[in-house]
Amino acid sequence: MSKKRGRSLKINITLSNRWLYTLILIGILTAIGVGVYAYGTSNPSSFGHSISELAPCAEGQILKTTGGVWTCGTESGGSWKAPTNVKCTTSTHNGNFQLIGDSGSGLGANGYRGMYNWIQTNGCSGYHVCDSTEITRWRQMNNTVCNGWFQIPLLYTYNGLTVSQCSDWTMSLSSNYGTYWSNGRSVESTCDANNLVLCCL
Repeated sequence: MSKKRGRSLKINITLSNRWLYTLILIGILTAIGVGVYAYGTSNPSSFGHSISELAPCAEGQILKTTGGVWTCGTESGGSWKAPTNVKCTTSTHNGNFQLIGDSGSGLGANGYRGMYNWIQTNGCSGYHVCDSTEITRWRQMNNTVCNGWFQIPLLYTYNGLTVSQCSDWTMSLSSNYGTYWSNGRSVESTCDANNLVLCCL
């Protein structure tokens, strides 16, 4: 009994080196032509990705890590930073800003927090009370600062009396002093005076 075997079809293509090199050259020229055409189009306007497309965060934010998690946020600490805006409250107040419910003065009375709370409802919502460093940095870039109370980090002596920020903003006596910005310079104001407050953002 005979067995039939399938026959395979073999096609041999023989090219001379000249034709082989010609086909390779045509392929290279075609690839270059497609690349040049793609680069020369106006859509998109820039080849590859623009800076805005690559930016991981919104304008004015930086990419930072907190607890191993990458997030977008504003820069804080470690660099020179000035306020983005400085203005004054719409109302005046003396040097006593202690909170309702606080009794007495000095220790136990939170005049700093009271001052912050007061400016929120007097034209400076979202702001905080300016300190001397912020005013100095703002003045390097801007000419004007309105007149008002502001914070200082340290106590100092004026006319033989200690400028104690109106005893941490809990006193309204003429014998106490607080720091006050007036017409382009820092002065001392008695705590019984009604002044605006400088607000920074």
